[in-house]
Amino acid sequence: MMPIRLNLLSPQRKTRLLRLIKFLFVKELLEFVVFTSALLAITFLLGWLILTGSLSDLAKSSLLVNRGYPVVNSEVSAINMATKNVVQAGRDFAPVAPFVNEIITTLPPSIKLTSLQIDRDSSTLLLDGIANTRQDLLNYEMTMEKDQNISNVTLPTSQLFQVTDIHFELHATLKGFPTLKPPAS
Repeated sequence: MMPIRLNLLSPQRKTRLLRLIKFLFVKELLEFVVFTSALLAITFLLGWLILTGSLSDLAKSSLLVNRGYPVVNSEVSAINMATKNVVQAGRDFAPVAPFVNEIITTLPPSIKLTSLQIDRDSSTLLLDGIANTRQDLLNYEMTMEKDQNISNVTLPTSQLFQVTDIHFELHATLKGFPTLKPPAS
């Protein structure tokens, strides 16, 4: 079917009507653009507000982190120092048990040790104790002198004046005992 167009309007009215239609179309188009622009502006404004709040929260948390950093840094330094000390101790480790075991096995039952000191810097041994008799102490001194890992056994003569229950202090030098290494810097 064919559309019927009745055109009973004058050409002036027709032109005005066409202009009015164009004007209304442009007006609606402008309304749409303004409405869309306003909606986008509101969206951008809300996004800006949210991002500003997030930035403020991030700045606050970074300040908290920066305040806590020295505490964490000192804890890490303490852990590093402890680790360095453990490594240094492991590097300087020397088994002392064989030397102590040898001293203990040669110790007669009539002598009681009260102190055993080993100085790794000078490789010296100091034994403090109580001997039942002077002869037991002299025999133990001879036994220590025969030991292949011990030399320069000295027993102060002033301690030999007593006959029984002698408090003694025996000094000796250890052979082959590892000395301490100087600390690495």
